Amino acid sequence: GHFIRWANHAPNEYYYYQRGISITRSNVTIRNFDHKMIKEGETRSPYAGFISAGLVNNLTIENGILRAHKHYYRQDPGGKNLLGSYEINFYACNGITMKNLYQPNMYEDDDVTILFKGEMGSNYCRNFVVDGCHLSSFDSHKASGNITIINSEIEHINCIGCGHVHIENTIIQMGPKPEIMTLRGDYGCIWRGTAYVKDVTLVSPYDEQDFALMSGYGEWNNWDFGYETCMPHTITLCDVRTSNGRPLYIFNRYIEKYGDVSQPTLADGTKNLNPYKPVEKVIIESNKYNIPIIVNDTPLFKDVEIIEK
Repeated sequence: GHFIRWANHAPNEYYYYQRGISITRSNVTIRNFDHKMIKEGETRSPYAGFISAGLVNNLTIENGILRAHKHYYRQDPGGKNLLGSYEINFYACNGITMKNLYQPNMYEDDDVTILFKGEMGSNYCRNFVVDGCHLSSFDSHKASGNITIINSEIEHINCIGCGHVHIENTIIQMGPKPEIMTLRGDYGCIWRGTAYVKDVTLVSPYDEQDFALMSGYGEWNNWDFGYETCMPHTITLCDVRTSNGRPLYIFNRYIEKYGDVSQPTLADGTKNLNPYKPVEKVIIESNKYNIPIIVNDTPLFKDVEIIEK
């Protein structure tokens, strides 16, 4: 089917609109569709998703064209706040396959700078497979579990949760954010499990930009989350390439300004309510592109085991 929506012209507030296809049963496939939005004005309330699914198992969305939406902002006391808007939205789903989905408005005219992002968002979902997709973002929010991204081109991966993250034969367009994967800081920058990155090319429009495998989104906070916060316990890298030849850091340096946040007491003597557990082991299976891989040289990462095969 070919679907065209007129954009709402509501005020720039967090009142999510839901218009489109709702999936509330298991074992469903949606394929061969093209969706676009027209008449986007000066204001708009965000969308929860043209395709939305909740409480289902075994869902496939394939062979589709999706377009991200124009960015709108709300003026908050702390500054402008981007109103996230989605084309696809999942809630508490298991066994999701996204295959051969294409976003034609991913880039500006320079074919490098990301124009629009925000195709997909989810909460409480597990067992994702993204295969052969060309999308500007993959946002798997609260309580993700097991993510596989293969044979794709994507701009940013945002997630929080547990299990495995497997990224293979994929191009990552870095844009202004120099990391492959962001662990959401509002849930403690946590991924309890493993990460495997193979045959991945990191592309940056900046000649002097360094790269990071992952980072936290937002600031580290000395809060008691009620659970252990941690990086993946094992990270395995195989033939990662950076477009400018610059190094790949295991973790973005933002957290290092707080010192060694894995200790029970912080540098200023304050009790650490949120001890953050760094990666235990980094395995370099192969590095045929000779990209410098750097496990950050700070107290937080002093005990990381590095294995080169």
